[in-house]
Amino acid sequence: GRKAGAIEMFDKALALNPKYVPSLYHLGLMYHSEGQHEQAAQMFSAVIRLVPLDRRGHESLGIVHTELKLHQHAVNDFAAAIKFASQYPDSYIYRGQSYLRLKQYDAAVADLDMAITLGSQDAKTWNLRALAQRCLKNYEAAIQDLTEAVNKVPTAVDFVFNRSQCYQEIGEYRLATEDLHKALKLKGEDDPLLLYHRGLAQYAMSNSGADP
Repeated sequence: GRKAGAIEMFDKALALNPKYVPSLYHLGLMYHSEGQHEQAAQMFSAVIRLVPLDRRGHESLGIVHTELKLHQHAVNDFAAAIKFASQYPDSYIYRGQSYLRLKQYDAAVADLDMAITLGSQDAKTWNLRALAQRCLKNYEAAIQDLTEAVNKVPTAVDFVFNRSQCYQEIGEYRLATEDLHKALKLKGEDDPLLLYHRGLAQYAMSNSGADP
């Protein structure tokens, strides 16, 4: 196939010049896209040895370490990327996500704040910050972020579902039910997880005396 042919060309280039950074980098990207994360990590590590001040090698290695669930390694990789080029929001988003997985929620919020300050328009930035805020029990802040995410991508079921969970946390069962109804319309009425949570919200609403 074409990908196998591309890998063969990169290998030939590296056989002629093992320090040719573009071949190492793109071979790493190819391995990563094929799910061969260990091989990708080897390529990106080689890139870093040759051009240690280039953020792309560090950021790419961090992405691979995330796939391998080596989240502390990923944090270190993204920190290096930020050190050498601090103006790009993506490295902060990636590191914020790693902090979230490490349950370092304040650090996650700080990185996602910085990503937004630097101009990130990606709705997942607000969703990730909301997840961290929810873990810190800052539910109102989480709802604000999720509303921003939903406004950016109204068809994103995960964003709507996450907001419903925050509404439940603060006893806004009617709003939670409305979000779950919307999520079911987007995903389909036969989703067991959404149906389960809508049932919980409706039950809680009935017990709270709120309007149906």
